[in-house]
Amino acid sequence: MSQDILEKVYSILPGFELCMVSQGAEALVFISPQHPYLPKNINPVNLESTEQYIIKYRPRKPYRHEQLDLQITKSRTASEAKLLYKLETLGIRAPKLIAMDAINGIIFMEFLGFKLENNNFSSLKNWLWYIETKGDNDALGIQAQDVMRKVGIAIAKLHLNDIVHGDLTSSNIVLTKDSDDSLELELALIDFGLSSYSGLAEDKAVDLYVLERALLSTHSLHAEKYGEWLLDGYHSTYSKTKKSQQWIEVERRLKLVRMHTMEPIVLDQGTGFVKIGRAGTNFPDHTFPSMVGRPILRAEERDTGDVEIKDIMCGDEAAAMRSMLQISYPMENGIIKNWEDMEHLWDYAFYERMKINTQGRKVLLTEPPMNPLKNRETMCDVMFEKYQFGGVYVAIQAVLALYAQGLSSGVVVDSGDGVTHIVPVYESVVLNHQTKRLDVAGRDVTRNLINLLLRRGYAFNRTADFDTVRQIKEQLCYASYDLDFDTKLANETTTLVSNYELPDGRVIKIGSERFEAPECLFQPSLVDIEQPGVGESLFNAIQSCDVDVRSTLYKSIVLSGGSSMYPGLPSRLEKELKQQWFVKVLKGDPTRMDKFKVRIEDPPRRKHMVFIGGAVLANIMADKDHMWISKQEWEEQGPRVLDKLGPR
Repeated sequence: MSQDILEKVYSILPGFELCMVSQGAEALVFISPQHPYLPKNINPVNLESTEQYIIKYRPRKPYRHEQLDLQITKSRTASEAKLLYKLETLGIRAPKLIAMDAINGIIFMEFLGFKLENNNFSSLKNWLWYIETKGDNDALGIQAQDVMRKVGIAIAKLHLNDIVHGDLTSSNIVLTKDSDDSLELELALIDFGLSSYSGLAEDKAVDLYVLERALLSTHSLHAEKYGEWLLDGYHSTYSKTKKSQQWIEVERRLKLVRMHTMEPIVLDQGTGFVKIGRAGTNFPDHTFPSMVGRPILRAEERDTGDVEIKDIMCGDEAAAMRSMLQISYPMENGIIKNWEDMEHLWDYAFYERMKINTQGRKVLLTEPPMNPLKNRETMCDVMFEKYQFGGVYVAIQAVLALYAQGLSSGVVVDSGDGVTHIVPVYESVVLNHQTKRLDVAGRDVTRNLINLLLRRGYAFNRTADFDTVRQIKEQLCYASYDLDFDTKLANETTTLVSNYELPDGRVIKIGSERFEAPECLFQPSLVDIEQPGVGESLFNAIQSCDVDVRSTLYKSIVLSGGSSMYPGLPSRLEKELKQQWFVKVLKGDPTRMDKFKVRIEDPPRRKHMVFIGGAVLANIMADKDHMWISKQEWEEQGPRVLDKLGPR
């Protein structure tokens, strides 16, 4: 935790004695002998004292817009405080509300729990660990059964009042005693920061499923028994009420949730397009532009007929109405720059396109090589805190492209809409120091084509007609194998001329622009970028690797991404590699050229290679919980747990 956050807490609560007991993704929890109505220190901060209270503080999220963050903090703090009061009136055991400061994101509440014999706090997780390691068969049998039935009863009481906990892990269930000498264990539910009101059987089933997975991840040997006892208590409570039939629907939904959550979600986020789908599939379920639009005109000034213009429009919706919207792109050159808009895109992907409940699911995210560590941390934080995923895995796009091709070593030329990466990979490990980044990709080719067509005299708006020109590019452009020959052919004949009908009915003729537009990939200076082209960069990347692996890399070059789809690109790359080898390695000696072997793989599905590789990997990992970062690990260890994903 940063010193800035601690200083902020002390500035809000001057003179308070604070002892931090937990740090989660959403909030910090302190114990204190004080609260606003008890300003004097009466007892020292210790777990034996009965005069202690919980102070829960929600820190600011620097990646969110300041006003949006304040609004979210106030809303969540007030909602949790109201719910604590509601639970007390319903007779459901939870910390009693003492005071609230919604603006600063602080709740004061009753402290519940005690010290176990091993000095750990009496959360359900710690208590189960304690009796398991102690080897007490009676405790594992009779006592554990009694406690787990009480857990089921408590959750059922919550659900009977249409309250869904939202983060029901074994850490958020606390064992309590009426007195220090009491042998009877009761329990309470804590941490209602993500709770909500819902009468839907699916939401209640997800609550139960999240706890099932938490028990499985930390108490795998006995999780099945614990789950049976829990559901027995849950069912028995429902059966005594007028809502007894609801249990049948909750049970049915729970079975469906168990089945569906075995399919992790794969989210490949690129500068130009987002691809999302399920593990084990051959193509993404949905592909849409990585753009967010906001109306240029006020609501009363819009004349859109039957089309609804929303305050925030994403993906295909934004692309269809882009002439009436101010468009922003959350990602630049493969890196997320605008987190607020990125969250809008994720909302659109999960809720409007996939139409899924993200809570408790697993998600595999992709990232470019050399993605800033802070970006990786923020992605995981949002996935756990906002979307409540149960497991997250982050994979480098180039490695996934190789997996899709059945390789663990090779060089990936991954050219998307915003950036081109040339990534050597050896035995599934990215060679970061040899990775090359070229700031020329699909979007630059489209802009170059617009400029070429403007010079020919065609009237195009650089913004409104961008999508139209992109379609022209995808349909007609190609990579020239022999630039001089194609230029001569275009100047002296009409062989290369193609007609294209625009949406407004106009027909334009496109000739030399077909190969001149993509040429900026090989000559970035054409678009005012001073970098080596893709062919030279590929050669430099391989030559910078250890001599022992170069031969393997030259024979395993894999093209990936939408901007690798140009006809002629593999042949042009092979030609450029041979030219570089001839000049720089052989020093112009043609007698040894036959020993230089190059293999460039251009699979027909390379536009979706990263997603396909992610779907393969996520499918393999689906039932291997230890390979994912769990929500519980994130809350307990924070960003340090990212080391679990291995070297970047």
